[in-house]
Amino acid sequence: MNEEKLSGEDDSVISIVCKKENRILITLDLDFSDIRSYPPSEYPRFIVLRLKSQDKESIMNLFKRFIHFIQEENIQNKLCILEENKVRIRE
Repeated sequence: MNEEKLSGEDDSVISIVCKKENRILITLDLDFSDIRSYPPSEYPRFIVLRLKSQDKESIMNLFKRFIHFIQEENIQNKLCILEENKVRIRE
């Protein structure tokens, strides 16, 4: 987000950019998991990370465990919530 000059922007601004540019958003911001505010059918792909520890090592370990799932599963216009030991998908 820093390179895009979106760091610190309001969630609504970020969601509009993702929608307009068909981007995947990977975030620790749980606000994006609210399907009433961000209906998955209206946005390309949101991946929300739910971790007890949000340090770099924990995030990388989570991706190592679930990257195959993300690559194989069709998550277009879906909300994907990655937790320590499971994946939830909302349509």
